[in-house]
Amino acid sequence: MLGLVAYNLVFAQHLPQLGYLSLADAFFLFCLVGVFVGHGLLHRGLLRLESLGQEERATRLRRGCAWLLPVLQAVSLGALLVLWT
Repeated sequence: MLGLVAYNLVFAQHLPQLGYLSLADAFFLFCLVGVFVGHGLLHRGLLRLESLGQEERATRLRRGCAWLLPVLQAVSLGALLVLWT
């Protein structure tokens, strides 16, 4: 999350102010919302599994989600590029 904000701050300093949403802004916004929603859902799911005594399943879910964020970001960038043109 901090990486997304830092990237946007550095990136925004070198571009002029625009009155509309650019592709980079749309990608940043999509990633920001995805990180918030994804982490909230993952945290809720992990707490639920651990409260039910399924620690092994929670560990598998946590490990599986480690590669999910980069894949979803690549898919979202591809979808934005297709929809933007």
